[in-house]
Amino acid sequence: MPRHHATRASAAGFCYVADAVLAILRLKRAQSKPRIMYIDLDLHHGDGVAGAFANKLRSRRIFPQVLTLSIHHTAPGFYPAGPLMDVTPEDTPDPFTLSIPLKAGASAAAFAQIWVAVENIRASFAPEYVVVQCGVDGLAGDPCAKWNWCIDHQIEGSLGWCVERILQWGCGTLLLGGGMYITVPGVRDLLPASF
Repeated sequence: MPRHHATRASAAGFCYVADAVLAILRLKRAQSKPRIMYIDLDLHHGDGVAGAFANKLRSRRIFPQVLTLSIHHTAPGFYPAGPLMDVTPEDTPDPFTLSIPLKAGASAAAFAQIWVAVENIRASFAPEYVVVQCGVDGLAGDPCAKWNWCIDHQIEGSLGWCVERILQWGCGTLLLGGGMYITVPGVRDLLPASF
């Protein structure tokens, strides 16, 4: 499960290894210096990953290698709290660290509505690789009970539909799971007995 809250110096939010960050750093080392887009679809903001690549002092002449986009729930007191989790202003000093917060009850319809923005961001950045955190804690029935998202790829805006769209981009794609609780109905049946 991705550890999108962990930082280089500390564990956070049940995350102790920043595996998404490590994967992105590994991709950055390729000789071609590829552009890498990170998309976080977890209920919680991907603060550890966004913070690892945010840079407010970046030169405007240098096109960065990594763009992070977190689509997450927002509400007062909801974990994690921080400046990167607010909606990204149009005049942002860092256009490569983006955030789209959604309110309680977000469903496939909300994701279908914002997906045009996701496609425009992807087209502008033109990544060679995409790393996706497919958190399932926003699905209907999850104990967090914040969103009402579904997974059926045939429903426009569902988690499955979003992943299918990303796979159609033709980039090298790394899909990471996350945000799963074994109390979600039916999930325990899918896990090995030793889990």
